[in-house]
Amino acid sequence: TDKSIFIMPSSCLPQTESFNSGIGNLSSEISQNYLEYMKNYLGFNIVEDLPPGQASPFNGLHCAYTSGAYALGTQQINPELLATNEFENLLTQQDLKDIADGNTTAEKNEIANFRNVMDNDGIQNKVLKRAHERFVKLEENNPIKQKYNQYIKENEFWLNIDRTGDFFKFNQFIGDEHLKIGKENLNKKGLKLCGDCLIGFSSDEVKAYPNAFTKDGYIGMPEWKLPALNYNALKDKNSDAYKVLKTKIQLFAKRYDMIRFDVAWAYVTPLVTPKGTNEIKEENK
Repeated sequence: TDKSIFIMPSSCLPQTESFNSGIGNLSSEISQNYLEYMKNYLGFNIVEDLPPGQASPFNGLHCAYTSGAYALGTQQINPELLATNEFENLLTQQDLKDIADGNTTAEKNEIANFRNVMDNDGIQNKVLKRAHERFVKLEENNPIKQKYNQYIKENEFWLNIDRTGDFFKFNQFIGDEHLKIGKENLNKKGLKLCGDCLIGFSSDEVKAYPNAFTKDGYIGMPEWKLPALNYNALKDKNSDAYKVLKTKIQLFAKRYDMIRFDVAWAYVTPLVTPKGTNEIKEENK
């Protein structure tokens, strides 16, 4: 109908036999070919992805809805792109082989391997540190270095939230660049990319702006245990709650063509679970 949305987690997009890291990537050629095929087959014009942050284990599985609101997860980085001239060959073919060789699970052709790509001690993370070391050695007038410096300046507000390491900033820059490439390639095919704006925030974000959140409750269902904004302060443009939420929405607006708001009703009629109870209460509208 050309009015349909194809919902898929980009981490589960296909990979090639020659490079199977464990997680698919929106900017890879095989993923783009797959989405173009599905577009022709199903007739959709919008692709919706899951929240783009660093998925963390939840009930034994990696969950995109437990990530932070600002930072991208390393699954947004396409190692194959880092091995091209466009990205100064920050990775070698041997580096790519090391990542693929790290994906040794018996179900590697059927089930995503988040540990190999997203865990701190995963092979991809170790290989990305090699890319960062090569990046640091680039001349300051190198175009990609200049683009990086501009990125750091424009995103200073959230990049410095308890995560001031240069390696973290490098991963965020590369992740945003690769997400942008994936979106632009979709746009060329007549597809729009929709981002899933999660309701939650990370513990780092809560620590950085404690006044933006309620101290005695969680948002939504009791088992979620997600930080609840100070919803009563949202209409005050000088409040931390307003600034924190505004930054989240601005980032999603920059990264995507459109936004799907996770638990959207919570912004209109917030339901907060008091800590230590299973009772949900309605906040002032």
